[in-house]
Amino acid sequence: MEDNGRHVQVLLADDEENVRFAMKETLAPMGCDCREAANGREAVEMFAAGSYDLVVLDYRMPELDGIEALKEIHRVNPDVPVLFVTAYGTKELALEAMREGAYDYFTKPFDVEEMRVVVRRALERRLLRRRLQILSRQMDSSLGFDQIIGSTAEMREIFRLIQKIAGQDVTVLILGESGTGKELVASAIHRHSKRRNGPFVAINCAAIPATLLESELFGHERGAFTGAFAQKVGKFEHAHGGTIFLDEIGDMDALLQAKMLRILQERQFQRVGGNKNVQVDVRIIAATNKDLAQEVAKGNFREDLYFRLNVIPIFLPPLRNRKADVPLLIEHFVRKANAQYGKAISGISREVMERFLAHPWPGNVRELENVISRAVILSHGAQITSTDLPLGFSDLQSGAVEDRAGGAESVRATIELAPEGGGDPRQGLIASVMKQIEAGKSLQDAVEEEIQRVEKDVILASLERNRWRRGLTATFLGISRRNLLRKMQKLGIE
Repeated sequence: MEDNGRHVQVLLADDEENVRFAMKETLAPMGCDCREAANGREAVEMFAAGSYDLVVLDYRMPELDGIEALKEIHRVNPDVPVLFVTAYGTKELALEAMREGAYDYFTKPFDVEEMRVVVRRALERRLLRRRLQILSRQMDSSLGFDQIIGSTAEMREIFRLIQKIAGQDVTVLILGESGTGKELVASAIHRHSKRRNGPFVAINCAAIPATLLESELFGHERGAFTGAFAQKVGKFEHAHGGTIFLDEIGDMDALLQAKMLRILQERQFQRVGGNKNVQVDVRIIAATNKDLAQEVAKGNFREDLYFRLNVIPIFLPPLRNRKADVPLLIEHFVRKANAQYGKAISGISREVMERFLAHPWPGNVRELENVISRAVILSHGAQITSTDLPLGFSDLQSGAVEDRAGGAESVRATIELAPEGGGDPRQGLIASVMKQIEAGKSLQDAVEEEIQRVEKDVILASLERNRWRRGLTATFLGISRRNLLRKMQKLGIE
């Protein structure tokens, strides 16, 4: 197995020389270039000094056991998959390793083909993660939107639109729910405009009382009102030569709307308490979480101002409508939080991913970032687990996850036994067995065939649920790993 024409680099750590030799001989035909460590401490030092695509760790080693070595390795590079080797009957240790971020495990004495399958899957995952990171960097580089993450068709269309309008000095209206990233889009437009070297001034119109907002936007003259002891320059003057971003403009009162209309038309205004026109050269980008067309119909927003603002509208979809972007956003926010808080979290557990994909995210991307930041700070392992989540997430049972993007329906469909229209699932089994008996089979043969079909469906569903990690699947089903492999072979599951 090669990565861009080079052999993959594997670090084998086991205190038994014959075991290391056997693993090396097993992996050599796969194109693996193996390096050996005789103890946990040596493995950590070799990993820190080299560049590896995969690590295989034995649990019982001198100087530093497998669990501690795993933690040290993940502090150096959490993206490299680690496989755990345990003696038969020490499954609990292997599960502890997986909780600490190990990719999978196998037991001694190991089966050659089983080991190759596990290694191949781990390396494929490593390769996919690397390609995703490269693709993500290429996307950021080509689009220049460092903080805007998205791969759905709708988000790509937004990126293309930003590229088209950034260089044109037109007014932009960004529409979307709170937390969808409206200010990020506004700042991206500014960064790629001709005004990029000028100021970018943002103000939230809903966060400032109406009595103070006019002064904040346009400034005031000395003595304009009680407490105005000196002249004040407003946000529009601060934004001269650049861009002003008016967030939540839908909350602006009627008097300010009239003044806004004038500045959109003439790019001039008067400070509060003044009678001299102030001319400014600014680009105006506005945003709101309200339906301005409805606000116009209700009489809450000026129609002429709406048409002036709505030259180029950009609608940002809520996160619940772009669930395919959730894994990308998670990876981005974990990296960001790692850098901010000095952590080395490699990612999130399967259960947490299920919960994230099922969550409606009423706070959108901002809520997701906050949850990830909190979890990174609180996590004591290599991965974010359900115990690191807020109570609202911890209360959600992983077995009761509702519809989510990416495969949930296929898993449920695989184990669906109930007849159409619902009812007792046993009726579906009985009907299927009866059909086979009517076709000439004996009761015993019909029942055995139906049991095998159900067993195959459940194993397939469990494998998909656990992302085809055989160790986790076996534990989930309450059987040994070898028993699972025998059943997969017998039932024709590859």
